[in-house]
Amino acid sequence: MGAYIAARPLLMGALGVLAGIGLARLESPLAAAAALGMGLAFLLFGAPARRVAVLLFLSAGSAGITTALRQQDRLARDRLALEAMRVDTPPVSRVELIVADLGFDPFAERAWILGRTRTGLGVIASWSGDAPMDAGCGARVLVFGQCREIRPPRNPGEADRRVRLARFGASLSLDARVSENVVVLTPASEGLRKHAEHLRRAGVARLRRVMPGSVAPLAAAILFGLRGGIDSDQHARFARSGTLHLLAISGFHLLLLAGILHHLLRAVGLGPRMAAGLVLAASVLYVPLTGGAPPIRRAFSVILVYGIALLRGRRADIGNALGGAALLLLLSNPSDLDAIGTRLSFLAAAGIAWLARGWARRWSRRHRFLSRFPAVRRDRRLRLPIARYLLYATPVALAASLATLPWVAASFGRVNPLAPLVNLVAGPLLSLSLPLCALTAAGVPGAAAPATWVLSSLVWWLDVAESLPGGHLAVLLPPAGVVAAWTAGVVALRARPRLGVAMLLAATLVWFARPVRSLPPLVLFDVGHGQAALLQTPSGKNVLVDAGTRAYGPMARRRLLPALRVLDVRRLDLVVCTHFDGDHWNALPDLLHEIPVRAFVSPAAPPPRLLAALDRRGVPRSIAKRGEWLVQESGYSLQVIGTGGGRLTHSNNQSIVLRLELENGSILLPADRESDGLAALLRQPAILRADVLLAPHHGARCEIAAVFGRAVRPRWVVTSSATDFAHAPTLVAYGACFRIGTMSHGCLAIEAEHGTLEPFPLRR
Repeated sequence: MGAYIAARPLLMGALGVLAGIGLARLESPLAAAAALGMGLAFLLFGAPARRVAVLLFLSAGSAGITTALRQQDRLARDRLALEAMRVDTPPVSRVELIVADLGFDPFAERAWILGRTRTGLGVIASWSGDAPMDAGCGARVLVFGQCREIRPPRNPGEADRRVRLARFGASLSLDARVSENVVVLTPASEGLRKHAEHLRRAGVARLRRVMPGSVAPLAAAILFGLRGGIDSDQHARFARSGTLHLLAISGFHLLLLAGILHHLLRAVGLGPRMAAGLVLAASVLYVPLTGGAPPIRRAFSVILVYGIALLRGRRADIGNALGGAALLLLLSNPSDLDAIGTRLSFLAAAGIAWLARGWARRWSRRHRFLSRFPAVRRDRRLRLPIARYLLYATPVALAASLATLPWVAASFGRVNPLAPLVNLVAGPLLSLSLPLCALTAAGVPGAAAPATWVLSSLVWWLDVAESLPGGHLAVLLPPAGVVAAWTAGVVALRARPRLGVAMLLAATLVWFARPVRSLPPLVLFDVGHGQAALLQTPSGKNVLVDAGTRAYGPMARRRLLPALRVLDVRRLDLVVCTHFDGDHWNALPDLLHEIPVRAFVSPAAPPPRLLAALDRRGVPRSIAKRGEWLVQESGYSLQVIGTGGGRLTHSNNQSIVLRLELENGSILLPADRESDGLAALLRQPAILRADVLLAPHHGARCEIAAVFGRAVRPRWVVTSSATDFAHAPTLVAYGACFRIGTMSHGCLAIEAEHGTLEPFPLRR
């Protein structure tokens, strides 16, 4: 391993930058001094052949420290500027920006601008509608909109959007609502990026015109990186089959196109240097067409290093190419290290470089298994290409899956054991579809029909893969030690296969032997204005009460799913939807794609979108009945004490009302009931008494709040709403001794403390 790295100077430089960024984030002078001392010792006393590599490692590490510290200083200045803006900025802001990047998704009909103010503050402005072509890179624009303070993560497992914005060089988000609120003061100059944007829009328009609506969004996603037309069903299909990397425009697509072009150029007789130069030129032209997303920049860096080696007449080495790409990326933007896409891309490529070539060589010598099949014996023309493809592609798919498996599980709570097999078929289909889609977008006659057929075949294969038993498994998140042990086992597979296999088995046993965490009786997630509550019984059953929000669209994927994974929730034994306002159910369809659900209870028939998701997953449905016990265990019971009916016609007053009875107290969940609905509950005051009350209708104004409070006599009132929705006098009228809400404290857990139920902020 040491000799392998020492012989690749660019790889040594990448490791040095990685170490430098890590030391800069530690903010520990002692750790930096210790690392520098170790490096100097290796430099002075190490083998002469490795001193140059160590010197490069130290130099790159110093550069990494300097770059990371500069970025941290810039973010600190941005935070100070944000604090000043927060004091002086009215609700509607007027911001002048110098545009650094522009994006537009015609399927989602949304556009965005990344720019900087005169003070250097990075801003991302987004709106519904088209993007003005004059607002390209270098333009000066005036944006009217509402400043959005980027909230810190307030649920377990939730990603920090401030870090994501920092990777794009922004610290502030601005909602401009419509394109009329973006005024171009100084148009962008004519250049490559502007012409590329024209070509991109024309290509997307042509794809939408000549291809069916079922595959046109998929073609635009894999060719141009526009994912606005991909619905939640298609996204879940790719995710559950382990082929999500095929959906998003990524380095795989660029490398695939570059490889196809290089083989074609070599096949027509061009030399290696001329072919490499043309591939580099084509890659330079293709990157702006895709919008220049970070995965594309990563792949272009690899192609650049690889191509330079070929142009110089040297044998290209994938280890050096990966090291050079990492060196360029991390020195230009250290925040890229935080992106899971960056980690998975480099891990997969490193696994392929470390393991795949040796495996393919061994398997080709030792195994002639294809000759056993009669069809192959009869036709050698079929045997040779199939054997060549399988002996090359199988080790590649297996090495990439092994290298990334624990990292994928740690990020998404899911593993796909059959992903290598699925990718053996999906990979060639994608290889065929990319050039065909490119020809279709370019307007070549006759290309649309075969492109449509190949993409339809890809979708069909993913449907088959998704339905295979064991194709996707929800797993516990692996601890950091398991991830490190697994990675070390993958490294050991090359030189000491038996040791590597033993380490992988040991890491797997520790991973799956980890006990599932026990949760508080009730966890109330922060979903803005909406409700999502998780209940766990003493026997470990999980009950989800509502999952929706009014203020945040992709809430299921970005808030609820990460929280459920961190809390070790791999299935939901029961989902209760109290009523069908969007802020109580609109995340459920996406949630059903990711987590198994055993039963569903609601006050009436679900809306069509939710009904389709339930039927697709085969979830049993039932209508709640007043007095019904949904869960009844020793010291724990969940009962329906109110349903719609009679004169209660408003949807809020039709809400299911639940009462959770525990050994140390009780919790009342009246959902969105308003005055009439709460008055109907007062006819049965004996079952209203509760220690904790989830504020009805998120704490909105209620005329009978005092009367209802006297019946419930809560010790705590808990709210789940936006900051400007809860009505303070109403919350006081409920008569509780204490009040708390997700709007001020984030995710809340309610459990027994000193013999009584109390809510407290939950951070895990």
